[in-house]
Amino acid sequence: MNRLKSFFLTPFSVVFLLLLTSWATAQQKKFTPEEEALKKHIFAFGETYGTFGKHKDKAKVLEYMDKEVLGTLITTDINRKVTSFDSDIAGFDNHLKGILLKDGLNVNYKIINVPRAYVSGEVGVVVYEATYQQQKNEEIWSAGDETVALTLKKDKNGQWKIIHYTTIAFENEKYKGQCFCAVRETENLKYQTLTTAPAGKGYMTYTHDFTFANKDQDKIITIENKIEKKTEIKTAKKTEIKTEVTTESYTFYHTFAGELFLLKGKHHQTGEVIDTEELKRENGVGVAPNKEEAMMQIIQKFLMPSICVAMKYISQ
Repeated sequence: MNRLKSFFLTPFSVVFLLLLTSWATAQQKKFTPEEEALKKHIFAFGETYGTFGKHKDKAKVLEYMDKEVLGTLITTDINRKVTSFDSDIAGFDNHLKGILLKDGLNVNYKIINVPRAYVSGEVGVVVYEATYQQQKNEEIWSAGDETVALTLKKDKNGQWKIIHYTTIAFENEKYKGQCFCAVRETENLKYQTLTTAPAGKGYMTYTHDFTFANKDQDKIITIENKIEKKTEIKTAKKTEIKTEVTTESYTFYHTFAGELFLLKGKHHQTGEVIDTEELKRENGVGVAPNKEEAMMQIIQKFLMPSICVAMKYISQ
């Protein structure tokens, strides 16, 4: 079973691996023919894994792994929160399955440097540095760097297999992912949301104002979404930034039973502009048991669909 642990201080293993990489770079020597062959093998692994989202052949990636492989992945996100995962062959297999299940997802992974390779008989050690981009349908979701230490052993057929890996991953950019939403009531039946969302090298907070109106035991929800588009205008003397603001208006119907329907506005799936008083199944947004969930669904699906893959509520 995979374990998940969170650290609020830098783990010793992070420091150790970074020192190891620094030492390996400083002590880089001429590689023996066996070590060069091992390096070539690892570059082939990186190429196979890096194009997995395109070739989708899971067996081609797993053939580099020993069936008893163990590993540790230590990630630092753009908030500089450090998280550690322990894994095995089942965990790595599930990671690959996850990529396959997300249609259009690709991990653009590239090994850029191998400062250390060492072979002693049937055992080898490699330290390498890599860059990665998580992409879906050619759109970048996140990007970062990895430092990886591998231990390998030859199998009965003389093929190198990875028996242990320690990966230190630093996320440098994030454009799409989980968003965090806080809600406050400004007036009776009027609410303002504060949505914290990925914005490249950090996060930005966006505000939206919702108005609820009673309709028997149901609610009518209205919102105007202001969208800013910035364009660079270059003149002979300087470059100016022109900002254009457009407004999208939406009206939703939230039933007492929790069903949420679009009445007016652009449909989040078809792009069709809806203007109706009827609760049509094809205009259903989902089920929201309360106001907070209704607002989060509207933000995720209509107001910020290109950024928020998932939403998490934060109480104030």
